[in-house]
Amino acid sequence: MTVSTRLGLALLPAALALGMLGDWLLRGTPWGVSVLLWVLAGLVGLFVLARRLGIAALGEGMWLAAPALVLAAGLAWRDSATPAPSACSPGRPASRSPCYSSSWPRPWPGCGCTRANTA
Repeated sequence: MTVSTRLGLALLPAALALGMLGDWLLRGTPWGVSVLLWVLAGLVGLFVLARRLGIAALGEGMWLAAPALVLAAGLAWRDSATPAPSACSPGRPASRSPCYSSSWPRPWPGCGCTRANTA
């Protein structure tokens, strides 16, 4: 068998397994940690296949694994129930708050601030 045939036959079950895992994990709407698990499974599968087929897992595309994991972790963090740190704390003066502007007397939309904690 040629190298390309071996590579294709090894990729076929890995792609099928990753597709089925993605279908199972990403079916729900708040993806959250599911994206992180799916990206992690894809990267692990990629490195296992590279090692198994004797392909050197070095090169200029190798650094893309870290940003993929960071972005997937960001999606998990966004969908988590943990509240984000608020810049609109009750002890902070309104003039220093990013949620309040003197030219616009209402809190910025989407900030989560109310008039009570910006005054």
